Amino acid sequence: MSRYTNRIFSALISCMVIAALSSCSTPKHNVIVMSDLETSNAGTLGMSIPELTIVPDDELMINVTADVPQAAAIYNLPLNVNVPRSDLKTGVSMERIHTYRVDKQGNINFPVLGKLHVAGMTTTALADELVKRISADVENPVVVVDLLNFKVKVTGDVKTPGVIESDKQHISVLDALAAAGDINLQGRRDNVLIIRENNGETTYHRIDLTNSKTWTPEYFYLKQNDVVYVEPAPARIDELTYNERRSFSVSLASIIVSSASVLTSLVIALTK
Repeated sequence: MSRYTNRIFSALISCMVIAALSSCSTPKHNVIVMSDLETSNAGTLGMSIPELTIVPDDELMINVTADVPQAAAIYNLPLNVNVPRSDLKTGVSMERIHTYRVDKQGNINFPVLGKLHVAGMTTTALADELVKRISADVENPVVVVDLLNFKVKVTGDVKTPGVIESDKQHISVLDALAAAGDINLQGRRDNVLIIRENNGETTYHRIDLTNSKTWTPEYFYLKQNDVVYVEPAPARIDELTYNERRSFSVSLASIIVSSASVLTSLVIALTK
């Protein structure tokens, strides 16, 4: 092997090593949630948990009881009416399930009391209002109101994107991401997008999970039907783009080689 050939070979090896090291380099974006608290052992985030308000299309379970159950019976729906998906809550008997769908105007039709406007109220406020009205006819009524169909969507650069359902009255963006398998290593934690429908308008807000000082309760805690989108890091986008181009190049090369092979065979056959 000549000296010139050796130099070319060495140069090629060097290029391959540099390329390998570049592809294995660590991402430059911050992958640590709440990295601003790394030096702190304890403290508070200074956020109170906001109570959800009822919106159209919510499904509510409302159960009315009293010291004398027969007196409260007329304020409950007939048994087994409007029972939602698969008994709704595990462990709740069919006889105690009473569900109401909030219409587009924010109303429900409640036994005896008629049409009630509930949109904008919390479940606690609605229970208190029902107790106040029912107390006119029933002694010591007890009203329980639960939101049954709370769900959000998590999409983007997470392990298992999809719909997240919860029977809690509140769920944080961290809860939703954990339920989706967490953000992938190359997902951007500093630019998570929250999309929300608010009074007929679609709004959005970006949250930096790496800096807890920028969090606000309004968006850190999610509302019904919110969408959480995790943006891929630029390196991830470049990787996907490169893979698509490489796949196209390989397919194109395969077509060219196949075509050349066919043409060669044809030429050989014609020249015999």
